[in-house]
Amino acid sequence: MRGLLTAAAGMAVLGAVVTATTSYAAQATLSCPRVVRAGQQFTAELTVDVSTTPLGAYSLTITFDPRVVTIASVAGGSTAEFSRPPTTSTATPGTTNVSALQSASLDSPKGVVSVAKVTFKLMSTAATTAAVGLTANHVFDTNAVAIVPATGTGCTVVTGSSPHPRRAHRPPLRRAGL
Repeated sequence: MRGLLTAAAGMAVLGAVVTATTSYAAQATLSCPRVVRAGQQFTAELTVDVSTTPLGAYSLTITFDPRVVTIASVAGGSTAEFSRPPTTSTATPGTTNVSALQSASLDSPKGVVSVAKVTFKLMSTAATTAAVGLTANHVFDTNAVAIVPATGTGCTVVTGSSPHPRRAHRPPLRRAGL
């Protein structure tokens, strides 16, 4: 009987710990413009919504078709704690890991946190659709506790064709009989 009570107490403590670490979630989002001219660059803001939990660190993966779009640069976000450029690595074409941690505050930032600004270059000069994926690998609070579940939402950009550098010359219209 004593062993059964000890096991039940252990399960209750484990349940409390699991509940405490999984009671909130993080949502990473990449905000892209809807339409961009082919061959041009565009900047997308990378945010992580942590609600009332202070964000301490993150590791995200951006995926894309390198024949259509590439990453030109990655800068820090507009939230003060994540304003420094994050660490990036591209092990394979079309996959870039982005990560950062902040040690400025144990109490902030909270809510929707701007963690990075990613500048993409459209490689295609023809009209196409560029899908950019986002995976939240790890998101931690300021006490190094994982914020789970952590999910990511990418974006899709539709490109218009490149503008012609010169307009075609059209002769003036003439009226018949003149």
